[in-house]
Amino acid sequence: FLVENVGLGLVVLYAVLVSCLLGALGMTALSDPGVVCADDDRAAKIVDLARRDRLNEKTFCPTCLIQRPARAKHDPTLKRCVRRFDHYCPFVATVVGERNYRYFYAFLVFCVLAISLHLVLVLPLVRLCDDLQGKYVCLFPAKHAPVFVGTILAILHDVWIACMLIMHSSLVCTDQTTYEQMHGKEGDECSQQNCRKVLDPSPLTEDS
Repeated sequence: FLVENVGLGLVVLYAVLVSCLLGALGMTALSDPGVVCADDDRAAKIVDLARRDRLNEKTFCPTCLIQRPARAKHDPTLKRCVRRFDHYCPFVATVVGERNYRYFYAFLVFCVLAISLHLVLVLPLVRLCDDLQGKYVCLFPAKHAPVFVGTILAILHDVWIACMLIMHSSLVCTDQTTYEQMHGKEGDECSQQNCRKVLDPSPLTEDS
């Protein structure tokens, strides 16, 4: 039906975007978010922090019993400390942190693109009337109710995911996390360097 009415090229583009969306979703959910691993000399590091009077919640995790890197936070769901902790996302069922944030951001981008293209393809074909020529998807017949519900849900999801994408784009530009923003920590001035630092595909910080 879509191939006949909107063309094969747009349908293929839609399929590619959906595939990229699912790929980014999988990478976000399955990748290490940046778990801070305990090392062999953690006892010595704890003693060193105590000697320097720096044994506090910013430098030490009393749950993991490890030295906490800057911008790391203990996540109660994962039960581990995560580098550059951003938030726990129920939609991908995992923590978003230093190592999988780029995939989460790509997931938001492809969500907005795929849903927007879906609406561009479908909305012109929707009519609130009976269709005798078979060219349109009519919403009045009960058999087309799923199309109506799906279109409304697509519009709602496109709006709030786009808002989330705009928010995270602002965070990326200022090198700020969701957690830091919620707790009133100001970010840097928006710059391309911050964007590269957060989203650059080069190897990230290794566990020390």
